[in-house]
Amino acid sequence: MRACSKQVLWNREVRPEIQKRRDGKPTLKDCNDEHKLKEIARLMFMLQAEASVSRNEDLHRKWSQSCSLNDNDLHENDCNAEIRNIKNQIETSEQVLKLQADSGCTITQVNGQRKLGPPPGWIGPPPDPGCEIFVGKIPRNLYEHELYPIFRSIGEIYEIRLMMDFSGTNRGYCFVMYTNASDANRAIKELNNYEIRPGRKIGVVLSINNCRLCVSQLPQNLDTETFIRKICETTTEVRNVAIYRYLDGRIKNALISYNTHIAAAMGRRRLVPDRTNLFPGVDLTIDWAHPKLTPYNVREKAENNESGHRSSLTLKIERGDFSYR
Repeated sequence: MRACSKQVLWNREVRPEIQKRRDGKPTLKDCNDEHKLKEIARLMFMLQAEASVSRNEDLHRKWSQSCSLNDNDLHENDCNAEIRNIKNQIETSEQVLKLQADSGCTITQVNGQRKLGPPPGWIGPPPDPGCEIFVGKIPRNLYEHELYPIFRSIGEIYEIRLMMDFSGTNRGYCFVMYTNASDANRAIKELNNYEIRPGRKIGVVLSINNCRLCVSQLPQNLDTETFIRKICETTTEVRNVAIYRYLDGRIKNALISYNTHIAAAMGRRRLVPDRTNLFPGVDLTIDWAHPKLTPYNVREKAENNESGHRSSLTLKIERGDFSYR
């Protein structure tokens, strides 16, 4: 069959309401729900194949040949797989919604992560960072309705943050925050290497709640107040800005501390693209600070609050670099 038959296929398959099929089968409009589901799955597969035709000559030939074959012979397996996929998505959504109703926790999705929590009736600020654990090696098709019962068996959960991608599957890891640190430590001991599915073990460790950014390649003549003002104007929830200098006044590095990890992440998202514009002619290096990054040989500490911004520190170090302790 010639490639021009693709137009006929479009009229017959993609827009079934225009005409009855030549083989006498009912159109999608006349089908029952099960047939509709199967028809949708098959059409999705055909549209994907049609997109591939324009990119590859060999696929174009195979497409033309497929038009002359019986749909059941060629696409049955693909249709059934798509049907199973849709049904699995529906079942998963129902189970996650049931968990939301049973637990009383709300589910929201923000910036690529889906949050379950806090628990109903929670009053006050979130628990301390030491109450959060990191869970890795999660199967990509595993969601909150399976995670929650396992970790809830240890203690009360304040929040689960499941990282998601655009396809709707998870990214293989999540964060679980308990209401107290003792439950978090117990979860690490009891659930690390837990076999969550046959042959699939998860990894559970304490979450490193990094709230600091390290800035290097600063201008040597940069005024402390100017730098602090620029950071506070560009980002929010800044807790502290520390500039480290040598004894001769030359700048080594700067550390920016934020109130939360999310604030630090948003600050990094704002600062990195604008790093060449913060100070004319200077290309700053901005990245996460190592959790154990500390200055050594600190000789002088000076408080400076004249700018009206949050308190800043100017620390002078005698030699070398930062240390990791």
